[in-house]
Amino acid sequence: MIQQILQQFYHDLGTMPVLMHGLQAAVLISIICSTLSVFVVLKRLAFIGEGIAHSALGGIAIGVVLFVSGPMIEQSFFSRLGMDLTTIIFCVLVAWLIGWTSRQKIISEDTSIGIFFVAAMAFGIILISLRRSYTADLFSFLFGSVLAVNGSDVYITAVLSILVLALAVVFYRQMFLFCLDEELARVTGIPVGFIHYALLTILAVTIVLSIKIVGVLLIAAFLVIPGATARMLTYRYRDMFLLSNAAGLAAVLGGLILSDIIPDLPSGPTIVIGEFVMFILAVIWSRLRDRFIPGRQLTIVGTVLVLAGYVGLLWSISAMAYASNVQSSSVSVMQQGSVLKDADWRFFVQSVQNGHYKQLNSRIDSDPEFVELLTRRIKQAKLDPDSKKILLDAVNTADWRSIPQKVIEKLSIGFSTSNDVE
Repeated sequence: MIQQILQQFYHDLGTMPVLMHGLQAAVLISIICSTLSVFVVLKRLAFIGEGIAHSALGGIAIGVVLFVSGPMIEQSFFSRLGMDLTTIIFCVLVAWLIGWTSRQKIISEDTSIGIFFVAAMAFGIILISLRRSYTADLFSFLFGSVLAVNGSDVYITAVLSILVLALAVVFYRQMFLFCLDEELARVTGIPVGFIHYALLTILAVTIVLSIKIVGVLLIAAFLVIPGATARMLTYRYRDMFLLSNAAGLAAVLGGLILSDIIPDLPSGPTIVIGEFVMFILAVIWSRLRDRFIPGRQLTIVGTVLVLAGYVGLLWSISAMAYASNVQSSSVSVMQQGSVLKDADWRFFVQSVQNGHYKQLNSRIDSDPEFVELLTRRIKQAKLDPDSKKILLDAVNTADWRSIPQKVIEKLSIGFSTSNDVE
């Protein structure tokens, strides 16, 4: 059963570029968030991360107004980059304002966060409501979607991720001491003001990069739970970085596999639930360890038990879902999607045949599940391999005009399930 589940996931990675792009972006984001999570937990910056994440909606709205026209899937690399940079600048400014007002003792930090993130969200909502053109894709920014990530997003995420990690490595010692004891850091000559703003800047950039995967509403979990899990498993601060990354990557891979096995399961929330499960297991282990083996860390033993418990739960759920899908139909999950979504297949064929590209792109951008089902249906259609590849590339790039007429003619030969599906 496990081999079949892994084979299906591997097969979907190879046949669905959107899933591969989502996996690449999710792994990059997991590494950054899990690394910064240690600083967030030590310095107790969880509420600031939450505030910056919610304020990102204002930056997203500005970026959409300035650079985006129509569905996101139609936008160029530079339009997406412009939107991301606008959101980053906006979030960095909000983070600096929060840091400045709290450090100047104008108001308390929690009050400052509450004021600025609510104002930024309200500003974003106003801009979105005033926008007359297409805004359906903005829903994915609230809850995240792996299927909303494309190739250009992966490139942007990779470049910015390298910059963020480089800054974290360069200022590692200063940020670490600042998070442990700010007064001690000041006495030792570390510019605590600069480090404070640098850490806020890195957090803001990381949050913007993570929004497309887990969304505005769940990003705080990515920045808190891995570090908190590592804190339960070890007292050594340096080990926390390794354990935090292990928990984050395990949650990403497990969440994507589970959401692939269960088509209606959203990937972002599934990843967060996986992190939460590992945290609960780590808490249980730490309580048992401190009660029965006081004074000993047993970091390796605890880590193995936590990961084993998570993997066991993951495989149990995946196996039940996989078995349920097999029992409910004589075809695979891929074939189920193509049969059950026959009306969507007709919509796709008619849109390509009649040149209704804007309508098709709007549907793809507003309904990520449609992309997965459409890709699966194309793989099952009675077409030659070259025609299938052309259609799959068109779904990934939204370049419908590149589809040769002969391929369109092949698509138009019969709409019935018995005619167009092998």
